[in-house]
Amino acid sequence: MSHQAPLNGSANHAAADSPGELRVSKDSRESKMAGRGSTRAFVGNAVDAIHDVVELVELQAKLLAADTATARHKIILPTVLLLVGCCLLLGTIPVALMSLAEVFVNYIEWPQWLASGAACGCGLLLATTMLLFGWYRMKSGFNEFDNSRKELQRNVAWIKCRLRNQQSSTAASQA
Repeated sequence: MSHQAPLNGSANHAAADSPGELRVSKDSRESKMAGRGSTRAFVGNAVDAIHDVVELVELQAKLLAADTATARHKIILPTVLLLVGCCLLLGTIPVALMSLAEVFVNYIEWPQWLASGAACGCGLLLATTMLLFGWYRMKSGFNEFDNSRKELQRNVAWIKCRLRNQQSSTAASQA
């Protein structure tokens, strides 16, 4: 007995004509409803995740601003030290080193080449000490950003974990 489904798709007509068709029709409706439910759940989870990510970005920006304010105060002095060290090296140190070389020649009676070399070594030692001290202090000023860096790493790890969990829960609900 060949049977065609009614054109209007009414379940009542299908039930009257063939009980088997009603079951198929009911099953397809249930699967469609389940699909809609999992889609709604996925969209709801995605919206929640986006909301959480936006909050984390906002908190990360506030932490960066606080770290920048703290670091700025710690970086000012080392920057000044580096600039003063460079200016001294380029400006007055050559004159002082030439004078030191003359002291070596006149009082210790070293040859000119030895006195000039020793004075140059003293200048390099002084400049290196100042630059290293300034660099060390500058580097410690940038350590203020460790809080922001560590918090960003934790936030990224949390976001990845949350997205991974949503993908596995969505896949499980669709299966």
